Amino acid sequence: MFAKMRKAEERGDTIVEVLIAIAVAASVLGVGLSTMDRNLTATRNNQERIQAVKLIQGQVELIKAAKDTSVTLPAAGVTFCMDTATSFETISGGNPHSNPQDDSLNDYNDCGKVDNNFYLAVKESTSEEGLFTFTARWEQQSREQRGTAEMVYKL
Repeated sequence: MFAKMRKAEERGDTIVEVLIAIAVAASVLGVGLSTMDRNLTATRNNQERIQAVKLIQGQVELIKAAKDTSVTLPAAGVTFCMDTATSFETISGGNPHSNPQDDSLNDYNDCGKVDNNFYLAVKESTSEEGLFTFTARWEQQSREQRGTAEMVYKL
């Protein structure tokens, strides 16, 4: 009879064992989800940066085409963006070449605006002819911050 009682007591898991198993499973799932979220955010940020670089490269090509067709570009130091190889729009508000946290994207008007998200700007250096600074700004979808990509080209 004593042997029967021991076998009955040994069947199944105790509540402590079950709670430990649940805690371990929850920890593993939590770490996995956190890692997945960080990877998704990093991927989205990289996609936005790649799109910004492509838009800047488009502006570079438009300025090259404008120079090849002898279109007169704005004076050095004036911020603008190219609509086509023969037309540009100056940017009256905002300074795209300053700290991205200091000014609002809304001040840029719609020059270079793509998908209601990206704003483009070009500025020729006043100290060296043909040295252009290209800036793309956007509101990052994954965070409540602005993304900025800036490239300098000598054309």
